[in-house]
Amino acid sequence: RYQTDEFSPFQEVKGNTRAGYIQQLAKLEEVIGRTKIAGMTYEVIKTIQKAMTDKGRSISYIHRFFNTLRRVSRYGKVLKIRAAIEVADILSEMRFQNGSARQVSPTREQVYAVIAAADQEGLDHYALGIMIQYEFALRAVDVRGQWLNTNETEGGIIRNGKRWQDGLTWDMFDIELTRMTKLISKTRKSLPEPYVFDLTAIPEIRDRLFKIQPADPVGPVILAKKSGGMPYTVSGWSQAWARLRKKAGIPEGIWMMDLRAGAMTEAKNLGADPFSLRDAGQHKEVSTTDRYSRARSDGANKVVQLRQSR
Repeated sequence: RYQTDEFSPFQEVKGNTRAGYIQQLAKLEEVIGRTKIAGMTYEVIKTIQKAMTDKGRSISYIHRFFNTLRRVSRYGKVLKIRAAIEVADILSEMRFQNGSARQVSPTREQVYAVIAAADQEGLDHYALGIMIQYEFALRAVDVRGQWLNTNETEGGIIRNGKRWQDGLTWDMFDIELTRMTKLISKTRKSLPEPYVFDLTAIPEIRDRLFKIQPADPVGPVILAKKSGGMPYTVSGWSQAWARLRKKAGIPEGIWMMDLRAGAMTEAKNLGADPFSLRDAGQHKEVSTTDRYSRARSDGANKVVQLRQSR
């Protein structure tokens, strides 16, 4: 019912969030199987948790699993299903440890080494995409876009029953390529105003845009070289990063998803104030931005130095 009811909260989340929920729900069904809701006592829940730990599941995996169970049981609670109410109440009294935040962020030199490796392979679109991600602290989805399941009657760019959305399109740029207007996909509800990014501050991005700009600038900006002129998939984007990272001699621990953290950490080290960092990270709250700034020891030492200099 959580997945299929018309008024379930499941129907209100974005397509990419829903896709993640479906994966988690499948794991929930696989682990719990035929266990009745009424049989989900505190002891049973702790037994499942222990079994996952013994099997070597990560802290983050276990946390996501029980968050999914919590989400489903809460829906059962609003439907006034007695057994679900009991499970929701039990889970409300339980805490599941979450994984610690990553403390890795790439340096500017490392990011541009990957960009140079992309240039060597003739992947000019990919090199530009990574540069835009890093310089404007954007999520990959807001640059390359994503493919989500769709009703093909909706229109747009359709491939294998999936519709491309959320990435950069040429209509987001002015004629002279001096600015880029982008509504951030993750925060479109809480921050409905689009960002206007100044491209004149980074001439190299403008030069690269001019080089790939088609005669009729419409549609997606960043296209995969081997896809017949179609945008990248999520996996294709990540696989390209892994290959180019190796080619550039960058450690495996530097992930593509760390680009935003690298951008925010660099800005913090250069003295950007918390509110400017919040805006640069397209966050609603400063507390969210703080998770992306990973040079905490450096920041603490700077405070010490500042106090001593007084």
